[in-house]
Amino acid sequence: GLMQLVANLARTNEVYYLHPSFGYYFEFVYPRIRGGVYKLTPYPGETVSVPVPTEPEWQFNQAFWQQLQPALAELPRVRRDNDKDQNVSEAEFVAQYYSRAADYWGVELSRCGRPAEALAAFQLAQEIYPDNVSARINLAFHPSPAGNRSQTAANDEVVRNLLKRYRSLDALFRENGPIDDPQYRVLLGETFVRNGLIRQAAQQYLRVLELEPNNMEAKIAAANLYLRGQMPDRALEMVQEVKAKAAQHPMNATNAIEWIRLEAWCHYAQTNLETAAGVLVQGQRQNPQDSTLGETLAQMYLMAGRWTNAYETLNAQLARDSNNVKALLNQGALVIQMGQKALEQKQTNAALNAFKQSVPLLSRVVALQPEN
Repeated sequence: GLMQLVANLARTNEVYYLHPSFGYYFEFVYPRIRGGVYKLTPYPGETVSVPVPTEPEWQFNQAFWQQLQPALAELPRVRRDNDKDQNVSEAEFVAQYYSRAADYWGVELSRCGRPAEALAAFQLAQEIYPDNVSARINLAFHPSPAGNRSQTAANDEVVRNLLKRYRSLDALFRENGPIDDPQYRVLLGETFVRNGLIRQAAQQYLRVLELEPNNMEAKIAAANLYLRGQMPDRALEMVQEVKAKAAQHPMNATNAIEWIRLEAWCHYAQTNLETAAGVLVQGQRQNPQDSTLGETLAQMYLMAGRWTNAYETLNAQLARDSNNVKALLNQGALVIQMGQKALEQKQTNAALNAFKQSVPLLSRVVALQPEN
């Protein structure tokens, strides 16, 4: 399609975006900032994160902004003069354009480990266009060179009022540039997940982990996205890292169970069903009150066509909790599948027995959930 065409063109030609952006194109290419434009570059290999600017790129872009400073310093005055003429909007457009670009460069500088230069870029973005909410939030989040951090953006009344202008996170970021505060990166990551932008979602959570290495929500999200992106080896590395640090960083039961599930899915994705099953069975022994691990094990057996194992697993779940609606539904669906398979093999009696087994299971579901 068109996205693949752009990615192919970027391999053999120089393709540029005129402003920072995100979306479907950026699952295949990433922007390398070059002054006021952004060169689209294919991701190398299985790279997930956008590479940080190189030393030559940093020097080039810093020189670009230094040369532009005198002209940018005039923008506030030009905007004030233009306010007298409601038909003139060029100054407003230019101010927003360069403010967004300066904010983007500030985030890139922060990713490079250059906090003083990043702070200066965020300040420039706000000076050029004071309504740039991204720059204001980034200034609030990132500490000054002295190590002081201003009040959080969430407590900034000006920020709250500016945020009301935007109907979605998409609109906020498109107009103002990226926000490096982890809480906004998590929200953007969730938006990307909903839209199927797996690589860009993972980038948000991986950046959160650079800023907050012990953020468990971001770790779980990143590992899940590695799995969705068919990178189980990387997800398993995260699992092993969390397990190695479990003593120093205890987690609640919900997160502990989620990591067990993630470890099992990693092994399953590596076509190692027996190891995955072993992880889940051991997890069940350690968490006898949990039902999700058994559901996961049954799901894996079903996906692998191991119906007998799935049936036994679901039976074990129902033995522990006869009102487990998910297990009842899965068991009912499974015996119907078994009946259909028996019919295909002209095993009429076996098919009838299977269909009969499904009736009490599904009737039990209706009794527990009449609206189902």
